[in-house]
Amino acid sequence: MLELDVGGERVLAGVRLVRTSEPTVEPTAFVVTGLRAEAKLSELLLVRRDDGDHVPELDEVRAAVERAGGEMQTFRAIKDYFAELFERGVAPMRLAADEERGKLNEMLRTSMTGGISRALTSELRGFLLKEETGLGDTLARMRANLEACSRTRSEVAESRRLEREITAIYEAGTEMFGATVHGAREAAAEAERDVERARPQLDEAMRAQRETALAIERLAARRGIVDAQLASAQAEHAAASRERERRSLPRQWARGSPRSSASSRA
Repeated sequence: MLELDVGGERVLAGVRLVRTSEPTVEPTAFVVTGLRAEAKLSELLLVRRDDGDHVPELDEVRAAVERAGGEMQTFRAIKDYFAELFERGVAPMRLAADEERGKLNEMLRTSMTGGISRALTSELRGFLLKEETGLGDTLARMRANLEACSRTRSEVAESRRLEREITAIYEAGTEMFGATVHGAREAAAEAERDVERARPQLDEAMRAQRETALAIERLAARRGIVDAQLASAQAEHAAASRERERRSLPRQWARGSPRSSASSRA
């Protein structure tokens, strides 16, 4: 859609494209005139529903144009659309046919002698000496490309800086991990050496433990024998003591009898 100001008149020129079968596209050109100045294009070219904005059909665009006080004209052929724009002094025709070249010649003749529309007469200079915007567009694209290159260089520099920082952090982490692994290996090796040094002592201690256990067993066996001997000796001692006491009683009785007789005689 193009919004044009043709001699103070508001003109809308647009083309609606409809995809039919791949890759065919069917164009339908139209021109809108007579719109009020306060009419907004969004009210003409968008249909607002609950789920959002939608592109309207041509009938909906026509109804919106009529509500805005305008008139919409559609063209079955693009040639007729170009011809309408040409008649309004908007764009030159392709001049591919004799009729089109004749219209241009007629336009030039009437521009010299009069009889052409006031709008086209007032805009004849701009119509014939059309501003060449190619260089400006090229410069704008070059400026945009330069700005994009500058942004890209800044982004690349920032990416390189981040890469260096990340690389430094990664290298530091790798070195710390390597040092930790090396320390763990050294500690494991030292522990293995301590185990190797302690293994003979452990073997000696186990041997001494076994010998001590055997000695304890022998002493326990000997104690059993000694305990038995002691019990036997105590039994013999007790028996001997009883026998000694038994034998000592008659002697005492014998020694005591004469004394009894003497005293009785006395």
